Amino acid sequence: MNPSPLLSGSPQSMPRRRSPSTELIIKGVKVQGDGAAGEIAKAIEQFNDYAQVDVIILGRGGGSLEDLWPFNEEQVARAIYTSKIPVISAVGHEIDFTISDFVADLRAATPSAAAELVAPADDELREMLHKTAQKLGSLLIDKMGYYRAQLQGYLRAHAFRRPENILFQHVQRIDDLSHRLKLRAENLLQINSSMLDKFTSQLNTLHPDQVLQRGYSITLKEGHIISSVQMVARGDEVAVKLKDGVMQNTVTGINNE
Repeated sequence: MNPSPLLSGSPQSMPRRRSPSTELIIKGVKVQGDGAAGEIAKAIEQFNDYAQVDVIILGRGGGSLEDLWPFNEEQVARAIYTSKIPVISAVGHEIDFTISDFVADLRAATPSAAAELVAPADDELREMLHKTAQKLGSLLIDKMGYYRAQLQGYLRAHAFRRPENILFQHVQRIDDLSHRLKLRAENLLQINSSMLDKFTSQLNTLHPDQVLQRGYSITLKEGHIISSVQMVARGDEVAVKLKDGVMQNTVTGINNE
């Protein structure tokens, strides 16, 4: 890691008893008195410009309310709020609270507690990784057992042992449906044929030729059917159609009923 020239100090290793692989960049600023708030806000901005750290610990030891007052200033709160890098506020002792504590991503009771939060001991990490690996291994074994049981169940299934029986069942199903479809079509054809015969008989009954067969006649004048005495006058030539021929007549009189 190459620290920014804007930052004082250089990378330092954590004590080997806890996390030797963790590197620190320490930026010293005023933490009380005039100008302290400005230096704190500027340091947060510098770390964001540097953008090569994972977390910022904003810390100082305990003190009076006046000593801790820079961490209540608006410019410090805004710098913490706008920081793209997570900020842990570790100002004063556990009983001390400042506005920075409420704006930060996390509050630690003391600077030492903040360091422990961001850099867990190597033996703790190894133990966590060991437990995670054991858990993943157990999950993998369980999952493999589940899928093995499913596969064995599929292999024991009737469809895998005698697939031709399944095919035969589908062929029988198709034959049954074909037979039912044929019967249905024949039934519909018979019904429609009967209805056609009925309608044909009705039409034949109403045909004019059938009316003439029953002794009725049709009177025509100039090829048009006479349906009323109002349509003819005395002396008109009319034709009377019977079942076996046509008679030509002259109207000699008209009786109105």
